[in-house]
Parts: sequence; C-alpha cells; structure tokens
Amino acid sequence: MDCRVFSWDENSQNIVLKLIKQIDDKMYNLNPETFRKIIKNIDELKRREAAQWLKSLRSAGLPFKKQLTEYYRRFSFPLTCFIVTLIASSLGGRFKKNILLMSLLVSLLISSGYYILQMMLILLQNWDIFLQLQEHGEHFFFHVSFSSFIQIR
Repeated sequence: MDCRVFSWDENSQNIVLKLIKQIDDKMYNLNPETFRKIIKNIDELKRREAAQWLKSLRSAGLPFKKQLTEYYRRFSFPLTCFIVTLIASSLGGRFKKNILLMSLLVSLLISSGYYILQMMLILLQNWDIFLQLQEHGEHFFFHVSFSSFIQIR
C-alpha cells in the first residue's frame, strides 16, 4: 500500500509529495477498535470494557477526562456512606448535652458538605481547572502562601 506524505519545503516554497510503501510510526499504527462509535455511557459498561474504552479514547487523542472521572466515581461512591459515618461518629462524641440532636445535626452538615465538595471537585475536573493549576501551580501556591504570610504578620 502506497502512502502519500505531503510536506512544506521552506527552500522552494512548495508542497512536496513523498511516496512511502509503509509507515512504521507507532502513532499511525492504531487498532480498528479505536474507530468504533464513541458514544457510550460508562455506567452501563462492565469494569473491563470501561477500562478498555477509556484506553482507546486516550490513545485516539479524544477527550476522556469526564469519562475517567465517572469511572473513578463508580468505585468511590459506595465508600461514601462509610466515610461520612466515620467522620460524623467521631465528631458526635464531643457533645455533652443533647447528644442525639447534636450528633444528628453534625452528621447532616458533614454529609451535605461532603457531597457538595464532591460535586464541586467533579465540576472542577471537567473544566480542567486542575490541569491549569498543575501548569501554573508554582505561581498560584507562591501567591497564596505569600499573601497568607502577609496576613499573619
């Protein structure tokens, strides 16, 4: 199979055609599964199928962060009740009066705060805020630490 590669020649200011018998570059050696229909709900896939689908999205260069977040949320969501219970029970023993009422109120506030924090972090991940913090994180954390140091003094 002949492959045509077009490139721009700076010297002659023309497009140059180069015929190649076979391209050996790994970037162009893709599995046929990469070109499947990509509209899938990750919650409906089995664990192995979801991992394979995410791998094919990543190798094809398609956006995959939202699906990856849903994939990890699928495993972390069942642990949510244990996390909230442990935090609420540890804080519930601090009260001397109205133990039942205060424990219920604290556990309700903590569980609400936990769910709100989880939703906000998922939104920030989908908006690539963490990627921007990673790229410009040194400057961000320097300014935050410097401003908090100024406020302390």
